[in-house]
Amino acid sequence: MGNTKKIGNVVVKSVLRDMAEPIGVRKKSRAEAILEHLLEDKKKLEWDMKCHLYYLPLKFVMEYMSNENEMTAQMVKKVYCKYSIFKKVLNPTLKLFLRSIEEYGLTMPQRLSAPLLVEFEITNKCNLACKHCYANAGKEFENELSTKEAKNVLNQLKRAGVPIVCFTGGEPFLRKDLFELLEYAKRVGITIILTTNGTLITKEKAAKLKKIGVDYVRVSLDGSTAKTHDWLRGVPGAFDRTVEGIKNCVNEGIKTGVGTVLINENVHELGDIIDLTAGLGCCDINAIPLIESGRAKHTLNKEFHEISKEQKRINEKIITEKAEKYGNRMLLNFLDLDHIRKTKGFSQKFIGWAQGGCAAGRTVCVIGPNGEIRPCITMRINVGNIRKQSFGEIWKNSKVFEELKDRSLLKGKCGSCEFKYSCGGCRATAYEKYGDYLKYDPSCYMNFL
Repeated sequence: MGNTKKIGNVVVKSVLRDMAEPIGVRKKSRAEAILEHLLEDKKKLEWDMKCHLYYLPLKFVMEYMSNENEMTAQMVKKVYCKYSIFKKVLNPTLKLFLRSIEEYGLTMPQRLSAPLLVEFEITNKCNLACKHCYANAGKEFENELSTKEAKNVLNQLKRAGVPIVCFTGGEPFLRKDLFELLEYAKRVGITIILTTNGTLITKEKAAKLKKIGVDYVRVSLDGSTAKTHDWLRGVPGAFDRTVEGIKNCVNEGIKTGVGTVLINENVHELGDIIDLTAGLGCCDINAIPLIESGRAKHTLNKEFHEISKEQKRINEKIITEKAEKYGNRMLLNFLDLDHIRKTKGFSQKFIGWAQGGCAAGRTVCVIGPNGEIRPCITMRINVGNIRKQSFGEIWKNSKVFEELKDRSLLKGKCGSCEFKYSCGGCRATAYEKYGDYLKYDPSCYMNFL
């Protein structure tokens, strides 16, 4: 690949294997033991001589990466200690990165031997009719994976080394075996995210999610008022049921966040949406721009509904103010703004390596209700089917995935951009606009600064 820097040194490969090797009774890798000491001030339990040998180099790398992202060591520790999901995925994520560097060498951004996150669409069935639905969800597919097949998928993901699986849909609560699949994922050792519209989360169901040990629930909320949210979601009364679902999860002590799609019809409520999310006790809010995929192609005209340049500037001010107000208790993740903040004026050495911007087919992929595999939740390209090939074969051999992992192949403005290795643009937006996922991202936020 054009952006690969192979590591052939036997000593370096030996160090990577040493760092990933489990030690002591807890069977945690040396890298995790060292990071636990650095991030949680834990005592050097079960350390061996190699842990002491690698301690200072790993500390230097962590401090350097923090400085490159304009973060203090205290900020890194705070986020790590507050969000338990980071602790749970630390060891498998470290193993994945170390194994990937050994297999592929250092690449920009880092190529992985398995995705960090797989979004598992367990059904296409949905009780809402969202105007911006990327999946055009509603009716259940005739050939959706059976319970046995879905469990086999989870087994394959675990064997591949995938740290996190996000159960989504459609609406996952409409699948009768949802709790059985969640329990099975936990049993095989997978960290679980559940994405839902929240309307079906009763107190009893929230208690069951807590008992199973679901690590994080993300609920879709597209307005601070019933009028706005219900208009976008296509069903009267959805707002009240969604808010109730969020409350039920928060009251059970489940880490719960909000996901929202910003368009002209709801962007005027951005500040109020953030306030509502914080008031409900959520741990974060995630917002993404509209991608004209699925139902949105027919119900929303992107040229009309896309947020204006001036509004994007206003958004940045609102987000900055709200981050100062709620930063101690809630993370604000705004995809397009975050990309530009990560690149503008920053060195790309570690940003491009560790994050790399667009994750489609690179650190993330999707498994659909019928077993089809796609690069991301909004890019409707079928690259294979898990009923016909193993997940590992598709991840490593798909031509589409191979091209998405190689930023040297990008075309147009994205191909010549100095930030292509740390951002790369939204490949789904490029695909929906031009029918070519390697072309220029027309929604690039650089246009609005």
